[in-house]
Amino acid sequence: MITSEPMQMTSEARAQALLQHMEALAAGVPGVTVPPNIFRDMQGELLAYDEDPARLVVRFPVLERYQNPLGMMQGGMLVAAVDNTIGPLSYLVAPPSTTTQLSTTFVRPVTPQDATIEVEARLLERTRTYLHFSATVRNPAGKVVAPGHCHLPDPRLVFRSVARPVPMPLLYLPPTPRALLRRRTVLTALFGLLALAYAVVQPIFEVSDEVRHYPVADFIARTGQLPVQDPNRPNAWDWQAAQPPLYYVLAALIIAPFERSDLSRALEPNPHTQSGVGLATHNQNLVLPGWGAERFPWRGTPLHLRLVRGLSVLLGTWGNLDDLSGGASGCSSAPRRGPTGDLPERL
Repeated sequence: MITSEPMQMTSEARAQALLQHMEALAAGVPGVTVPPNIFRDMQGELLAYDEDPARLVVRFPVLERYQNPLGMMQGGMLVAAVDNTIGPLSYLVAPPSTTTQLSTTFVRPVTPQDATIEVEARLLERTRTYLHFSATVRNPAGKVVAPGHCHLPDPRLVFRSVARPVPMPLLYLPPTPRALLRRRTVLTALFGLLALAYAVVQPIFEVSDEVRHYPVADFIARTGQLPVQDPNRPNAWDWQAAQPPLYYVLAALIIAPFERSDLSRALEPNPHTQSGVGLATHNQNLVLPGWGAERFPWRGTPLHLRLVRGLSVLLGTWGNLDDLSGGASGCSSAPRRGPTGDLPERL
């Protein structure tokens, strides 16, 4: 049994002993590397491990290459740190398995002043089919950055499925071409309807980064030119003007015929916004709402923006339909494409 408080597990010898313990548990399982290479790439440092109840604490440095455009630690790297703590813990309590569901809530940012983060993972429950873990990411001040939960299938089911197939899930696509086409048509129709409903009911500029994307299309529609990035980022589009421009050009063609003088009012920021604060219960809006303009029938920016959202729905549905016409794409060793190839995805 290897158990200690975090401050007692910082020595290289204790960390090496735990690494050897993990490697011994995975020995004899072909193709399994413990800890995984990404754990070593992120320079994870093992701080503490308790067997009962199962708990593992790992420290990760906050490297400059992990930063997003705002200088904060990229959310995907936080998720990777969580996965790289829960994963090794799962190997310490059960045979090797793989993550099937991982959810993380971002409570506060990891700033450039935070040199490290610590992730504490715990085994909460072991059922007949799953291992259920929790994880908590903390900054150097001990404040919670991101709580998370993870489900892994019981490894006994994984190994049993090699010799005896387990029942397929409800949405398993039948192998016959006609049944496959029918099932995919239904799923694509559901996708289109749900995406369209979301585009209609979601308030303007409250979709992720929409408040930055739309001004790029508006600038192209007004000037006929692509915006030039300014390192000081004084413009409404901020860093989004650095994105590939084709989608913005298509959106600009849609909104160009309309008079758009109300855009500056629609972009007026909410000075009290709590957006991005996971525990906030109020002021989630990024911009000040214009209730009158949001009433149907829409006029001005609420109308123009939803037309652009419709473009996104159209491209997404088109891509799914094109896969349908191409046959069993993704379900055979040589998938075929529809008549327009991968054009929807490229757009």
